[in-house]
Amino acid sequence: MRNAQRSSRFAQANRQIIVTGQSLGERMTNFKEALQFYLPGYSVRNVAIGGSGYSNLKKGTNSFAAAVQAGGDALVVIHGEYDATQNTSRATYAGYLQEWRDDYAEALGKPDLKLLFSQVSSQLFDQYGTPTIADVCLGQYDAALDGTHTGLYLSGPQYYLSYDPADYVHLTTAGCSWLGQKHAQIVARLLDTGDWTPLYPTHITRVGAAVTLHLSVPVGPLVFDTTTIAAHSEGAYGLEYDDAGGTIEIASTPVIAGDTITFNLSGTPSTTPRKIRYGFWPADGTTPVANPYVTDSYYGGG
Repeated sequence: MRNAQRSSRFAQANRQIIVTGQSLGERMTNFKEALQFYLPGYSVRNVAIGGSGYSNLKKGTNSFAAAVQAGGDALVVIHGEYDATQNTSRATYAGYLQEWRDDYAEALGKPDLKLLFSQVSSQLFDQYGTPTIADVCLGQYDAALDGTHTGLYLSGPQYYLSYDPADYVHLTTAGCSWLGQKHAQIVARLLDTGDWTPLYPTHITRVGAAVTLHLSVPVGPLVFDTTTIAAHSEGAYGLEYDDAGGTIEIASTPVIAGDTITFNLSGTPSTTPRKIRYGFWPADGTTPVANPYVTDSYYGGG
């Protein structure tokens, strides 16, 4: 019965989803398979090009022209790592995503075109070979969630996926498979309801040393999954508090209650700016190390 309902609602001949961006898009075979489950009758046109910055994929390039020629009802972008190595600013990359969507929407004659992307969480290096905390991941967050952009949707971060130990930049086949399934599910949601929001932090409150992290939880319950990914060795599930005076230790085990996470710091913060990070540094400290789960969130997190 569920499959019959899904088919009657979505099945349309010669409908396409366009995948563009970097090389990861070329490996998302499972995206095509999952898309057929959620959207029978839809096909995928992949115009991704490995190792390409936005300048090689935007309007006026062969990749852009191929996608426009194929048509498309939604656009999935797998991108960000290359531009991160070029130290692209937060605001600039958010602008890239908006321009990308708007140019496709105009070229295809579809003003309501949806562009879906995920938040890069790879261990990367700048053009000088130095580990870098790039702003691209923050630009992706802004583009989808700051309320000033249109038609842009963030699937979520990628830190929980498995990465290739050869470089800790590219996902493994299993990682691509999970990301493909997630994107297919969200594309179906976007075409059905016109909206999607990921799990993400909305605001933070603090009273003395007690901190409460408030989140948007589209589908509950919210839990710390220590089966898929082992619990962080420092006992705070990968959470970290930092301010201008240096990192303040989290003194209690974070507790989930509904859509909030609460914990106590070892002392009351006295300086600004103040930051809460999640899945940001590896357990061994502030230097990236070879670990397929924790390290790959070197600059990404949630």
